[in-house]
Amino acid sequence: MKKQFKFFKPIYSEKHKPKLHPKVVGATATLLTLSMLIALVTFQGSPVMNMKADPVVWQHILTGSGGLYITVAYSGSIKIEGLDIIKQWKFGDLRVAFAYAKSSDALEKLVNLDNVIRVCAWGRIDLPPFDYVVKNEEVTYDFLKDYKRIYHRANQRWTGEGITVAVIDTGIDYLHPDFYRNGTTIIKVLVSTIYKENGTPIAVRTEGYTREQMEDVLDYELSIRDAVGSEDYVFEDAFGHGTHVAGIIAGQGIASDCRYVGIAPDVNLVIIKAFFDDGYATEETILDALQWIYDHAEEYNIKVLSCSFGSPPASPLPNPTELAMRELIEDKGIVIFCAGGNAGTFPSTIISPARDPYVFAVGAIDPYTDKLAVFSSIGDPVTPPFNSPEKTKPDFVGAGVNIIAPASSFAQFPDYAVIHGRGGDYVIMSGTSMATPSVSSTFACFYQYWIEKHGRPPTKQDFINYVRQRGIVYNPLGKDFLTGWGAPAVPPPN
Repeated sequence: MKKQFKFFKPIYSEKHKPKLHPKVVGATATLLTLSMLIALVTFQGSPVMNMKADPVVWQHILTGSGGLYITVAYSGSIKIEGLDIIKQWKFGDLRVAFAYAKSSDALEKLVNLDNVIRVCAWGRIDLPPFDYVVKNEEVTYDFLKDYKRIYHRANQRWTGEGITVAVIDTGIDYLHPDFYRNGTTIIKVLVSTIYKENGTPIAVRTEGYTREQMEDVLDYELSIRDAVGSEDYVFEDAFGHGTHVAGIIAGQGIASDCRYVGIAPDVNLVIIKAFFDDGYATEETILDALQWIYDHAEEYNIKVLSCSFGSPPASPLPNPTELAMRELIEDKGIVIFCAGGNAGTFPSTIISPARDPYVFAVGAIDPYTDKLAVFSSIGDPVTPPFNSPEKTKPDFVGAGVNIIAPASSFAQFPDYAVIHGRGGDYVIMSGTSMATPSVSSTFACFYQYWIEKHGRPPTKQDFINYVRQRGIVYNPLGKDFLTGWGAPAVPPPN
C-alpha cells in the first residue's frame, strides 16, 4: 500500500481567539452549571435531566440551536438520524466518538440513549500558561545548582531503571545530547498524532538508535512536512515545552557536565507529540495519543504517563478524555500524573483532566523556598472528612519554580532564561507543567524501589502511604486542597 501522509487539520481553529484567564473560564463554567441546575427545575421533563450533557450541549438542546461538533462517551453502539460519526476510539468497553449533531433533536435523542455516558462540546486543549524565571525579592536563586533533584532527594541508587514513562506534549528535541545514554537515545519510540500515515498516527521505533540514526529521523520528518506543505514538525519540538518536560524526567546532563540531570535518568521514554507547534491540541490529537498508549502499553512496558496540559472544565462531570484515562488506569495499570494548572491560589481552579479523581493532580512548590508556588492552582476548600480524599485536589506537589532542563534548539526562548551548555542549551521554566514531571519521575524511581523490595508493582495507595511516611509533608493532619498529600521524595539509597 502506498503511504499517504496527512497533516491533521482541526475542524476549526481558535489560534487567533483571545484566551480567557482560567479564573474567568472557571467562573463562567460555574455559572453555566448553576443555570443548568435551575433549568432542570424549570423545564420539567427536560432531556438533560439525566445530567449527561455539558452546559453547551444542554444550551443547544433547550434553545433548538443548529449543528454542533461533540464528543460522545458510550458503550456498545449508537446510530441516530442526524448524527454523523466522524471518528471513533475504543478503550476496552468504553467507546468515544467525535461526531456532528445536525440538530437539537439529534442531540436530544443522543442524550436520552441508555448506553450514552457523556456528551460534550468539541474543543481544544491547552498547555497551562507557564512562566520562565519567577522572581522573588526575598530569595537569591542559585542557578548553578539543580534544585529539582535536591528537593526530591534524587540519588544514584533509585533512578527509574527498567521503567518506561510516556509523555504527551509538544514533542522533543531528540538531537539534544541529554537524551542519549551510552551513545544511543533513551527514547523508545516517537509518535505524532498531528500527522497521519494511512489514517493512523505516525510512529518511529527509535530504541537503540545512535545520534546519526536520529539525524536520519529528522530528515524523514522534514520530508513528510514538505510533502504535506505544513510548517509544523512531526516529532521535533518547536514550542520547547515537551523537551523541557522530558528533560526533567530523564535528562542525562551531558551538555552540563552532569550539573542538570533528570530525576529518573535511567527510565526510557515514549514521546507522543499531540500539540501543534503553537502550543495547543484538540481532543482528537489527545484521544489519538491515549488510544496509542492503550494499544501499545504492554509492547513498550509503559507504567507511567506524564501529562502537563489541560483546560478549565466545562462541567463538574467527567468528560470523555477523562473517561478514556480511567480505562488506561484500570485496564493497563498505568499511573497518570496531570498538571493542576497555573491559575494562582484561587479556590477550585484545578484544570481537567487533573481534577478527575482517578488521576494524580500535581501542584507546584518553589524548591528554593519550600513554599507553595504563587501560581499553583488549588482545589475545592471542602476537604476530608467532608469530601473524599480522591476528590480533594491536588494530590501531590512537586518542584515547579525556576526549573532548569534541556532547551529545544528548534524553539525560541528569552535570552534571560537560557543557560548555555556544551553541545546543547538549557532553559529555566516555571509552572505545574514542570512540577508534574518532577513528581511522575519521582514515582518512576519509587516504582523501581518497590518492585525490588516487595516483588510486585506498587499500587496508587502504596505510593500515597510512602509519601505520607517518608515524603515531604506540609499538612500532618492529612490531605488538603493546597498541597495534597505532600511532595514525594526518591527513596533513600540504603
